[in-house]
Amino acid sequence: MAPLRKTLLCAVAALAAIGTAGAEVSRSQELRARVFKDLTDGIQAYKEGRPKDAIPLLEAAADVALNSFRAYFYLGLAYSSDRQYRKALDPLGVALELDPVNLPARVAIGDCHLKLGDPEEALAEYHRALRLQEDYAPALDGLARTAEASGDIDKAIENYRRAIALNPGFPDASMNLGDLFLREGRNQEATRLFLDAIRVRPDFAAAYNRLGVAYSRQKLSNEAIAALRHAQSLERGNPWHPVTIGGIFMDLENLVQAEREFDEALKMDPDYLEAYLAKAALLRRQGRLDEAVVFLDVGLSRNVEAPTARAQLRETRDQYAQENEKLAALQTSLTPHSDEATTMEGGEATEGDATTEGAPAPADDPVALVALAELRQQLGDHAEAVRLLEQAVTQGNSTDPLLLERLGYNQLRAGFFERAEAGSRITRARRRRCAKRPDCVPATRAPSPTSATSMC
Repeated sequence: MAPLRKTLLCAVAALAAIGTAGAEVSRSQELRARVFKDLTDGIQAYKEGRPKDAIPLLEAAADVALNSFRAYFYLGLAYSSDRQYRKALDPLGVALELDPVNLPARVAIGDCHLKLGDPEEALAEYHRALRLQEDYAPALDGLARTAEASGDIDKAIENYRRAIALNPGFPDASMNLGDLFLREGRNQEATRLFLDAIRVRPDFAAAYNRLGVAYSRQKLSNEAIAALRHAQSLERGNPWHPVTIGGIFMDLENLVQAEREFDEALKMDPDYLEAYLAKAALLRRQGRLDEAVVFLDVGLSRNVEAPTARAQLRETRDQYAQENEKLAALQTSLTPHSDEATTMEGGEATEGDATTEGAPAPADDPVALVALAELRQQLGDHAEAVRLLEQAVTQGNSTDPLLLERLGYNQLRAGFFERAEAGSRITRARRRRCAKRPDCVPATRAPSPTSATSMC
């Protein structure tokens, strides 16, 4: 029995060892499956424009799969897409250590340095990539973007064209050159380049976004909105698209829909500074400068690593604050002052009355009214500009064609079409009468020499 018992004990021990090993294999397989799922889902979220969703998934994958190039590479791209450029450099650096000759990782590091305002380090990375492959189009595209950022437009165009010629299958260069042309006002050339990029990559959301803007510049509003909605469908989590759509609705004077788009962008990403700029511009257009300044302060309080957008936010905030002070001063000048030195004995003012006999009260001063109307026009508050200009015309009994043109311009922008048409006929008649009289002197001259028609 003893040998049999010994044999049985050995068998039990062997089975237990097999069971432990099997459990370890099962746990290892589960871990690999979870890492694969996190990595796959994280990459998908990044490609859909949802970097905030992608980052925790890719971090989890990278923490386990220490030698996974893809985990570190896409984690770096997700950080960069979320504007955490400095943080992106670490995983991208690890990815490059795992694959020292990987050109996309090298260019991605250069892109982070460029976004951080370090063009010299960006150029060094792009040139390192070109030393490994002298016709590498993404590196030439990086050189072009660096030249454009420094203001060397000719050099930028040259490098974009080189990148396109060397690799027509790389659509980013076409899209970036189109974007440059868009800023230069070359809208039709930009449109062709965006369509070229889309033909190469039909799911290129950024190209659809820029195509929408190009259509809008050419007054093709329906095509513009359609292109931008398609871009939004390709990257549902990217706040850039609703901000761009909102800007087009602002151009169309549909301020209600524009505000909805800007709010949607902020819901997607409360740290997206461009959404703060866009909504502040909307508030300014509505004459709500106080709110615009406060809103920009909220944007500046966000802890976001976006030097260019932050600088623009600060500059805009200062500009709006100055406009608000000027507006308050003009409004004060149009408010009849209570004269503390006046005593109302017997209903007559004493010598302390500050109002000079025969001088117009501030609220009746046509020049002050026109000045305030001009500021309201600049802010996009055309309805209020119309009210002030009509009051100025009434108070001054003005025959000044420039003032009447400005009134007509604001009537059109405010949607008062019948009043604008009637005013246009009156303006033309007054111009003819004034031209026949050498002594015709305008009673009220708008402070700016720029005619209203040139402002359209």
